[in-house]
Amino acid sequence: MRALLETGVDAVLTADSRMTLGAVRVCLEAGITPSAGLPFVGFDDIAPFTLLQPPLPLICQDLEGMATTAVQLLEAQLRGERPQTEHRLPAHLRLTPATTITEAEVPHHD
Repeated sequence: MRALLETGVDAVLTADSRMTLGAVRVCLEAGITPSAGLPFVGFDDIAPFTLLQPPLPLICQDLEGMATTAVQLLEAQLRGERPQTEHRLPAHLRLTPATTITEAEVPHHD
């Protein structure tokens, strides 16, 4: 992240919560406020993100659905079945704590 900031990156999109935390930390150390001083979209909606001001826009996954699917896949394997290898679960973009855009509302470009 430091190297990206040195190149003059003009936006950040992270791929998971740990990457988001690290990128936020590096931005703050550099005197940059994520979302205010640099367009920034984080990933996952974990408790520490509620402390950030301004709030980060976040791509939020269906963690309960992920856990349920994982258990179902494990149970199928234990029964000797070969479960489907690809699963698509919904995600949504939360621009602010009060604003959410669901996957169905996002235009798709195939």
